[in-house]
Amino acid sequence: MEARHAFLTPRDPQLGIDVRQDAMVSEERRPRLSGFMDSFNERRRSPRYKALKESLLAFRCASHEETDGDGVLLDLSKGGCRITSEVPLALSHYYRLVLQATTGSPVTIETAVVCWRSKSMYGLKFITVGGDQEELLEQKLLELRSVS
Repeated sequence: MEARHAFLTPRDPQLGIDVRQDAMVSEERRPRLSGFMDSFNERRRSPRYKALKESLLAFRCASHEETDGDGVLLDLSKGGCRITSEVPLALSHYYRLVLQATTGSPVTIETAVVCWRSKSMYGLKFITVGGDQEELLEQKLLELRSVS
């Protein structure tokens, strides 16, 4: 049987398996991705909760105050959120967010940075959250957790 991937050597010392027989290797001998997934999950310090369908947000760019807009909140955690917006957000730019995650008072995030984007979807990391807003954010997360 030939190697399935030309860029791999027939015997990969890191994996400890013969790549040519990769499909034939028993489940116990297959390399696990758990180490990779563990390191990925460690980067996320707090759990994410899916936002309610009616969850909205408004934002304003810190460096370009004429850049403001709104969007839909998809999920939320203590350290960040995932949103969609028809108004483009710039990678590595800082924004002030007002999140309406559940009913009641909105949460204001003084500073959030855009970490990634995919078409009209964005991932933002919270940098500065005021003391009273941090308590409100935690309350909203508890509400979202109870409906998840």
